[in-house]
Amino acid sequence: DLFEACRYYVRRHGCEYVVIDSLMKLDCDIEDNAKMNTFMNELAALVKETGAHFLVVAHSRKGDYELIRDIPDSHDIKGSVSIPAMAHNIITVWRDKRKVSEHYLAREKGDLDRLRQISYWADGVIKVCKQKVGGRLGECRVWYDPSNYRIRPDINNEDGYWSRSYMP
Repeated sequence: DLFEACRYYVRRHGCEYVVIDSLMKLDCDIEDNAKMNTFMNELAALVKETGAHFLVVAHSRKGDYELIRDIPDSHDIKGSVSIPAMAHNIITVWRDKRKVSEHYLAREKGDLDRLRQISYWADGVIKVCKQKVGGRLGECRVWYDPSNYRIRPDINNEDGYWSRSYMP
């Protein structure tokens, strides 16, 4: 049903961009690889036929991603291997849950030095894990700004938002 709805909107209304949040909407068991493979094959055919761009939200497997070097990658996506294999681009978003717990603990203790130290930790990282048609992989540390409810990137890198080794 989800694929039929996507096809209808792309063909009938000329939608160029479709967001599917998330693959759990497929109404199938996460281990039902055959159904996921069929969906991804149909989606890939529709992309080739129409040129539409699909943004599909796929959640990562649970794991211990407390260190930045352990940010979920394309191989950490739940479900069928066809999901990362057929994707043109994979972008992961990682939130540092450790920062939240450390912040509350330091606030309870009234430890201002620790709170100041924690404020320099990134709230999350946005990482490009796959670019099928060229381009380089990159990552950007981000902070949540409660004053305007926005995510702001790390502007302390030499090259602005993206670290030097990842600039195209």
